[in-house]
Amino acid sequence: VLPQKALDLWAHFEKVRIGVSFDGIRDVNDYIRYPSRFQVVERNLERLDRAPGSFQVWLACTISIYNLHHLTDVMSWVHSKNFRRIGKGTRKAFFVPHPVHQPEHLNIQSLPSELKKTYASLLREQCRRFMETPGLTEAEIARARDITETYLTFMNARDLSRNWPEFLSYTKALDEIRRQDHKVLNAPFSAP
Repeated sequence: VLPQKALDLWAHFEKVRIGVSFDGIRDVNDYIRYPSRFQVVERNLERLDRAPGSFQVWLACTISIYNLHHLTDVMSWVHSKNFRRIGKGTRKAFFVPHPVHQPEHLNIQSLPSELKKTYASLLREQCRRFMETPGLTEAEIARARDITETYLTFMNARDLSRNWPEFLSYTKALDEIRRQDHKVLNAPFSAP
């Protein structure tokens, strides 16, 4: 939600800093941030990027089991948008990541060990391919590698796999309540 009234008001401030919660693009956004729609989120980010005023805007991405394997998709999208101000003027290219700690069953440390291995392989390969993107700066390449390795280290720092059955039942219930299907995430897991 980005009311024009807010943009009009913010144009008169000396400095406006905005952290935008942003967990994925397209179907990933629509699933995690239900009932938001990515096309509306994208349009609002474009408006914010062009609005008059002194803004510093960054994307804050909460890393969970649902979006862990889509981190480079977000990086690619941010890079392709070539925003004027979003993510600019910060030390953190692309987005500022935050791991889900609670509820614990969404924490990436709750993945079973075999799925952790699958995710590690998948993320490293995605990162390798992403780093071949034309036009990336050395800082962006380093940032992509840092985000990937930081979250793989975090994922393996603790074994919370006791929460996996709860994650599966939670996901199944969420799909039923929202009339969604987690399969749109193209995740390496499947809830019954």
